[in-house]
Amino acid sequence: MKELEILLENWKKQHEKKGYRKFISDGIVNYDKWKNQSTPKVCYFLKEAYDTNENGFNLTKMLKEKEPWSMWKKVAMWTQAIYNSFSENISDYSDKNFQTTIQNIAVVNIKKSNGEKISNNEDLQQFINLDKERIKKEIELINPDIIICGKTFKFLKQILDDMEIYENSLIAKWKNILIIDYYHPASRYPNKVNYYSLLSIGKIAQEKYDFKILKNRI
Repeated sequence: MKELEILLENWKKQHEKKGYRKFISDGIVNYDKWKNQSTPKVCYFLKEAYDTNENGFNLTKMLKEKEPWSMWKKVAMWTQAIYNSFSENISDYSDKNFQTTIQNIAVVNIKKSNGEKISNNEDLQQFINLDKERIKKEIELINPDIIICGKTFKFLKQILDDMEIYENSLIAKWKNILIIDYYHPASRYPNKVNYYSLLSIGKIAQEKYDFKILKNRI
């Protein structure tokens, strides 16, 4: 997607002008898979990525070309839970198909430069203040069906300030996008707990709040 690539290239240049380093590009992992999938288009809104390389790297390129590593295996499993929650045939938790599933996602990190191993909310807020409009534009270009916030919901509320938050604070809506307030993928909760929790949240979104993602899109 050329427009998204241009946005990220300019983003990096703006950060470099301010003295920031280690820019880690994100976005859609595999554009062909993304645009052609029949499953819900899931975007993860996360805090930051970390690398020791001063030049940074392209996160989506790495996820596209390599076997998912620890945290991203969890992300793939969470994505499978969302797929199953919007399917008539619910499958049990499985450790398989991580590589296939990770090809279908998108990722947006708040802090794209100067990433650290441990996130600091005050630091993240500074990047929200700096990049709010760019992050919003990135989300608009990605145009997901679902955004899963990894302990980032309070930051997303500042970016999408007209989102509708339901009485169940785990679920919100912006335009026609379902937003789920959830844990960070690096959390240590058991995989099965996360899988069935997200599956349940997806079902609640449909049954209580009438989200019909696939019927609207296909």
